[in-house]
Amino acid sequence: MGRGKKGSKAPTSRNAVTLSTGDVLDAARELKELPVSLGPTVTFHRGAKLPKGLLDRIIDITRDNMKTSYDAALGWDNWDDHIKRDEMSHKLSRFLLRWREGATDSRTAEDLVAFVHFRFERADDDDQQSVLYVYEIQVVSSYQRRGIGRELMELVEEVATQLGIDLVMLTCLKNRPEGLAFYKTKLGYTLHPSSPEACDGPGQRRRPQTVKGFFSGAHDKFMERPVLNGMVLLNCVVYGAWRCTALSFRVTPREGERLRRFLMNNFTCSWDDIMTKGRWHQSILYGFSHITFPHFVFNTWLLYFIGRPLYDRLANEKEFGIVYFSGLFAGAVAETLACRNRATPLVGASSGVMALLASLSVLEPNRWWYMLFPIPGATLSSMQLADINLAVHLVAAPAVLYRQFSRRFPPRYGSNVAYVGHLAGIFAGYAATK
Repeated sequence: MGRGKKGSKAPTSRNAVTLSTGDVLDAARELKELPVSLGPTVTFHRGAKLPKGLLDRIIDITRDNMKTSYDAALGWDNWDDHIKRDEMSHKLSRFLLRWREGATDSRTAEDLVAFVHFRFERADDDDQQSVLYVYEIQVVSSYQRRGIGRELMELVEEVATQLGIDLVMLTCLKNRPEGLAFYKTKLGYTLHPSSPEACDGPGQRRRPQTVKGFFSGAHDKFMERPVLNGMVLLNCVVYGAWRCTALSFRVTPREGERLRRFLMNNFTCSWDDIMTKGRWHQSILYGFSHITFPHFVFNTWLLYFIGRPLYDRLANEKEFGIVYFSGLFAGAVAETLACRNRATPLVGASSGVMALLASLSVLEPNRWWYMLFPIPGATLSSMQLADINLAVHLVAAPAVLYRQFSRRFPPRYGSNVAYVGHLAGIFAGYAATK
């Protein structure tokens, strides 16, 4: 059930932060300190920068308090540590941590007794109001009924008031009547129109009904991961351009040839391009180019689903870009150097994707993946997946080099798969991960 409480606009005072309506969410997300007094036992943190031990403690508290309710409300054994970790370590996640009294000098994870997890978002309705959305508020069982939950919620509401946020919202499971009573009776929260109970049918959620609301929501979704989503979009645009060349040759051959030449001169890579002609930009842009539909779908799908958790885990877009583009560049140099006589130019995002997987295996080694192939339903951790990938390429890359330089094979004999470039991308991903 969604619950909302109207937040008043920021008052005029030296301690208030005045933000325009259009900038309020972006400015709130950039704050390194909150415009409220937290006191000696409460600290403010960004989810993406929480130490692993502290994040583990937060997840343990949430599991102890909520697993039974999650399973009862959403299905047997519905609780998933990995999903909760992704949610809490997201770059937009913010935390207020409540520490044990007296633990001020050398705090450890065990000194954490309560927390509130929230984000600054936009309401999913026609008004598109700014929202401080409370994802979790949890108190260790031995510290419950001491007013700590009220203390944290009042701090959250004060943050919203000072920043000029329109609403404070949260979701509460109906099978926790004590929680519903706390929010409704003690804090005065009411049912928000976006709650499933306020919609036309069970399980349905209200959607923006205007064109403006739709595009505003789409923009917000895109800006959650602008670099990653931009890469996916560019992959789609370049693949569409390659398809247009095939169509143009049938209608206007001259224009089709001009478009093909532009793509060949910018979105493919070969030894002659980067070493002879000095077109070094092609050592990066080739990674956005895919000729065949299966190649495009597979690489773009991997880019998004491997890139998304890594993007949320890294501190900023710059670090994500360094990992991905270093993989593309290393793959281009290694593949064109080792297979300079290959008949076809180099295209595809594979080397960059290999770098992302290598980086993710270092930062999130215990993340589990459900396989679609070659064994549907099998599960592998990021570390296991990266190790298998590395082993395959340590065997395949030397085999390609042998066939490339051996006199037993024709001069241009090789593989359509850039195993050498993939291997270079893997090593670049490891090297670029701090």
